[in-house]
Amino acid sequence: MRCSISRTLVRYSSSLDGWAWLPNEKSLFTGDAGVNGPDNYTGDGNIGDWIKTLEAVKKLGAKTVYPGHGPVGGAELLDDQHAYFTALTGEVKKLTSKDPSEVKQSVEGIRETLKMQERIARYVGNFFPAQVEKVFVELGGEPFLPKTASVDDHADHGVAQCTAPQFRPSSVIRTNAAPVRAGK
Repeated sequence: MRCSISRTLVRYSSSLDGWAWLPNEKSLFTGDAGVNGPDNYTGDGNIGDWIKTLEAVKKLGAKTVYPGHGPVGGAELLDDQHAYFTALTGEVKKLTSKDPSEVKQSVEGIRETLKMQERIARYVGNFFPAQVEKVFVELGGEPFLPKTASVDDHADHGVAQCTAPQFRPSSVIRTNAAPVRAGK
């Protein structure tokens, strides 16, 4: 059995993500960079680079994809995740001339537009507002929130994943795997 393990050189999901490719079996293990559902955490990544990475990985010709989150599937998982990020970028691109507060107010409209597309609706989840903001900033816009709010989002993600104790501020309390903020 031959196995190729790769750490992608572009920053898509996280600098810790990698891929394992079994060419004889045409099986791809994606880590967090490939998901089948609403688990695209983009806080420390780059969505534009993520799209390019998915394009490159699709060329491997995987028959079976073992995503970091969600059910195992075929190559369509990579196609669908790529379509989601491309559609998200396209919707946000329409708003690049707007003020950040106007774009923030458009989040629910963009959410509904993407949820109407059956192929990609499953990718719209709790991180969606942060994903819209991320694309907006990548396209040259200003962030929606003060920097401390982005740090809190990163901490919440770490608490939810149980993997990042160094990012847990003392105001975050872990209860039943869901982050709860003191005073909220």
